[in-house]
Amino acid sequence: MQGPEEHNQNRAYPRHEKEEKAQEKQDEKGQGPDEKYERNPVGYLLFAVLLFWIGVFFLLRNRHIIPDDDQGWAYLVWGAAALAFLEIAIRLAIPRFRRALTGTFVWAAIWTGVGAGLWTGGDWEIIGPVILIAVGIALVVGRLVPRR
Repeated sequence: MQGPEEHNQNRAYPRHEKEEKAQEKQDEKGQGPDEKYERNPVGYLLFAVLLFWIGVFFLLRNRHIIPDDDQGWAYLVWGAAALAFLEIAIRLAIPRFRRALTGTFVWAAIWTGVGAGLWTGGDWEIIGPVILIAVGIALVVGRLVPRR
C-alpha cells in the first residue's frame, strides 16, 4: 500500500499547475504581443494598418465603390505596396528603426508589379520581367550597401 507521499508523487499535476508551467514557458520564449511590439514597432503597426486597409478595401468593394474587376483588385495590392514603401521610408529616415530592407523592397516591387498587371488587364509579357528586374536590383543593392 502506498503512503500519502507516494500517492502524491504518482498523481499528475493539477490543472492550474500545468497552466502555470505553460505560461512560464511562453514568458521565457518572449512571444507575448507586447514584446513583439517592442522588438519591431514599425512592422507591428504597419501590419495592423495592412489589416485595416484590407478591411476597408472589402467594405468599399462590397458597397460597389471599388469595381469588382481586375482594376479593383489592383487597389488592394497597391495599398500593400504603398505600406511596404512607407516602411522602407520610415526605416531609412529614423536610425532607431533601421534594419535590412531588401525583403521589404522585394515585396513592394512584387505588389507594385502585380497591381500594374491587374490594372492593365494582364500584360504580363512586360510586367513580369519588370518585376524580376526590380527584385534582382533589390537583391544586388542589398548586398552592395554596407551594413552597420
